[in-house]
Amino acid sequence: MQQTRVMSPSRWAPYVVLALLLPLSLLQLRLTGHWLADVIARPAGMTRTQLRNEASPDFQMFATAGSLALRGQPGRDYSKNPAQAINARFGRAPSPWLYPPPVFLITPLATIGGFRVGFAIWTLCLLALAVLVLRWAGVAWVPITLGLASPASMWSLNLGQFAFFADAMLLASLLTLDRAPLRAGALIGALIVKPQTALISPFILLAGRHYRVFAAAAAGAMALAAITTLVFGWAIWQGFFAAGMATQRAILFAPFPAGGQIWGVSIFWMLRSFSLPVSISLAGQALGAVSAVVWGAKLWRDQQFDPLNRAAITICLTLLITPYAYTYDMSGYTLALAALVWRARRLTIADVALLMWPAIGPNICILLHAEITPVILLWAALRAREASAAAATRQPADLRQMFRGEAP
Repeated sequence: MQQTRVMSPSRWAPYVVLALLLPLSLLQLRLTGHWLADVIARPAGMTRTQLRNEASPDFQMFATAGSLALRGQPGRDYSKNPAQAINARFGRAPSPWLYPPPVFLITPLATIGGFRVGFAIWTLCLLALAVLVLRWAGVAWVPITLGLASPASMWSLNLGQFAFFADAMLLASLLTLDRAPLRAGALIGALIVKPQTALISPFILLAGRHYRVFAAAAAGAMALAAITTLVFGWAIWQGFFAAGMATQRAILFAPFPAGGQIWGVSIFWMLRSFSLPVSISLAGQALGAVSAVVWGAKLWRDQQFDPLNRAAITICLTLLITPYAYTYDMSGYTLALAALVWRARRLTIADVALLMWPAIGPNICILLHAEITPVILLWAALRAREASAAAATRQPADLRQMFRGEAP
């Protein structure tokens, strides 16, 4: 008599848990969802200004920056008072402008067709570019879809942020360093628009002797900086290093949990959540950053290390280096984890917890008054390192198949 095979709960339970938790991702769209609902059916008495103010303050900031860029004004307004230029456009003051000047090169996207259409064009164009870059790097559709559906990516889209786009470029560059060094370097250089995303890159490139990638990244970053200067003038850099960085410091050093720090993911904010002073928190952040750089350098000196696991660990490490990062900056982290799960063709409860953490973490932070995401990042990095040993035992042809997302 043929026996019926019973699937172990450890095989199917994670999929059930993931299905139950995935609606948490949709909750990350609550801000944009509420705004779009009022756009479709505007409540009686609501003015256009009030309606626009319901949109993400982050996107309001990008839309205004794009408008200033098109009028050739960001250099003057940025150098005088970037917050004043941004706030003058709205009935209430959104977040002050603190992004590096090269971001002005892409913000005109947010102005095409007006405010509402601009939101769609800005979001969809950056999303399409991110997907194209990931597909060029060989990432399969399943991990791309799961990464996009994750809470971190949904929160990025909700705010009109470009974290998913930047993190996709970082992941793609890490996966293609060996087979397309110049293009991988160009992607890293383009991250001058969000430099904290690629803070670890100089150290790993030099440690791994990827000198062509390093040169291409440096050339790309300098080219974007030069174009920014030619278009907007030197004053825009003066404004960034004066007013822009002053705003960054004010947000960074604000008492926890001001400034949305419950969505923070850095070691510095974790230590601040434990009521430690700024000096000790900075020392802890510095120690964590140095440790992450050392780990990353050793990782990239080992040429036999599995490429996908190495990229996943590196993305976790770069989030441990910067003191200024939010849950939407974990978009690359979830993309890398989803790619590892897809290659293994197995989902575990631990994988579900890690993928859904960007939605769970802020709630735990509110409950416990403790931001512990760096611990989760360390856990994810250690799991990726352990999984690499199993991946390294596969035959090279099989590894290439799995890297492309094909069945073994």
